[in-house]
Amino acid sequence: MQYRKLGRTGMDVSVVGLGLEHLEKADQATVHDVLSRLIDAGGNYIDLFMGSPDIRDRVGAALRGRRERLLIQGHIGAVWQDNQYGRSREPALCRTFVDDLLRRLATDYVDVLMIHFVDDADEWDRLLAPGEIMDIARQYRDAGHARAIGLSSHVPSVARRAVETGLIDVLMFPVNPIFDSIRGDRNIEALFNPETFEAHGLGADRERAALYDACERHGTAIVSMKTYAAGWLLGGNSDLHLKMTPAQCIQYALDRPGVAAALPGCRTVEEMDAALSYVTSTPEERDYAQVLADSLLWNQTNRCMYCNHCLPCPVGIDIGEITRLMDRMEAPESGFDPAVLRTSYAALPASAGDCIACGVCESRCPFGVGVSRNMERAAAVVGR
Repeated sequence: MQYRKLGRTGMDVSVVGLGLEHLEKADQATVHDVLSRLIDAGGNYIDLFMGSPDIRDRVGAALRGRRERLLIQGHIGAVWQDNQYGRSREPALCRTFVDDLLRRLATDYVDVLMIHFVDDADEWDRLLAPGEIMDIARQYRDAGHARAIGLSSHVPSVARRAVETGLIDVLMFPVNPIFDSIRGDRNIEALFNPETFEAHGLGADRERAALYDACERHGTAIVSMKTYAAGWLLGGNSDLHLKMTPAQCIQYALDRPGVAAALPGCRTVEEMDAALSYVTSTPEERDYAQVLADSLLWNQTNRCMYCNHCLPCPVGIDIGEITRLMDRMEAPESGFDPAVLRTSYAALPASAGDCIACGVCESRCPFGVGVSRNMERAAAVVGR
């Protein structure tokens, strides 16, 4: 395993970590085995944002006797209400779920306490007011219940605004090539050089380049989420004209300025092994230059990342899971059995046909997805 400094925190983090989101509904054995595979390979960084008591309990059980071998990134502002993920800025509720996380993990501290999912500049400013979330995060840190403070965001301008305050030590941010736009005749050095940036998104996006530079200046470490772009980079849909290996995706993230670690989401031991293959891969196997040069790549919008940041849904729809099932039904080359997909869909507590098109989810989505339209498609493709 390779390690990097987590910015100015001084902590040593493995370049390959684990985002636990996709283990939320996994059984105890799977959670234990995936975490064991990471730990046995020398991985030491995990992200757990979900408020669900089940996944928190399972992770706590899996870490029993091994807590000190891991750096845990927890979140303040992610809650669990009405059996759904949700976001809250209500101070007392946020405290309740941080305390719950510590209790269920059987630890008295997290290594990084992330202020969860801030994509609006005005909201960020409000969180800095006395008695609000930043104050609470600092209280946890000062009391020894958090070693560092971080922020998760999907918007470069908002993330940079936060970094420039000097108040956050770690930024969790989506880092993958789908969010850039390049042309096939550009060499790899020019693609990420702001001085060779041209119109219509060619090269590294200006706002992203400025964000990466700000992180380096302030010693704010970046940990990469969405490293595989919700699996699309691994070949989940042919219309991307782009297919990369886990090792290439991870190398891409680690090549960005300020990035300390990539945290791919893994559902199984096999997926964890695929991510860890980066460690033993050759430079040639990690090289992504020709893949990007040969692809048609653009700033990806309106593509669901299945992250469920759009929840809670007023009628209880699991938007990310329904969209995932629909996308797989529409992509026969993905190799999934339609009958199995329909069975999974039928087991969900609410169907796409239950959507009331209220639009609340769309106002929360950081990727500009037309959720109501997707639910209409899903009802037609998978069933009402």
